[in-house]
Amino acid sequence: MKNILVLLVLLVSVAFVSCKPATDNNVWDNVPIQKLPFSMTDSDRNSVLQWMLTQETFNKHFNISPETNEMDKMFHRDNGWKHLSLDFDFKSNEQGHFIKRLPDVNHNKVLLFAVYDDKMNDDVGFGIKVWIQLQTFDSDGKFIDKLIVYAYMGSECRFSRNFTYDEKNVIRLKDRKRCVDVSADDPYETVYDAIATYAYRISDDGKIVELPQEHTEEILVDRFAEEFSEPVMPLD
Repeated sequence: MKNILVLLVLLVSVAFVSCKPATDNNVWDNVPIQKLPFSMTDSDRNSVLQWMLTQETFNKHFNISPETNEMDKMFHRDNGWKHLSLDFDFKSNEQGHFIKRLPDVNHNKVLLFAVYDDKMNDDVGFGIKVWIQLQTFDSDGKFIDKLIVYAYMGSECRFSRNFTYDEKNVIRLKDRKRCVDVSADDPYETVYDAIATYAYRISDDGKIVELPQEHTEEILVDRFAEEFSEPVMPLD
């Protein structure tokens, strides 16, 4: 009988641990909520470049502590972009740092995490990479969905993503890819420039759902296409 009681206690303990949420509910009480609408854009690109130059300036800009806190532990590691049309594929194992809480959507939590990665990715060809990821969690702190809403990656081709988030839980993204030819007489001359826009809504179940009717793409400059669009002379 005693052995049975011990076994029951162990089973209850295991069940309790396995069901334990990612963070205690009372943690939310100490996290201020950002008023809407909220946005991060490139209206002041110079200041953006200043805070992303080093890990230290990045941490200072977002008031990030070197120590991983309770909210940081909720970060669900990234496994790539969602709906990125400008020929970029980005993956990273860097730890995200909690920077802001947005209003709940039907009791589901909406959090923003900032990530800094200065490791060269051979598949992408970029050095410094900075991005902000929006992630949703249920009331117990269990992960639901995620979307990179702000990003910057710099090289001969620069990629940026900006966003706005409104009172209707709609996320509007603007992607831009701009390339220069450093071997040309004017190394700052733009040879490729394209813009894409997307819109998403956070549904009542916490899922991030695309609004495809609001997707647009526009190529502003494409010198490569112009170069190869000239007619080819027939062979004799």
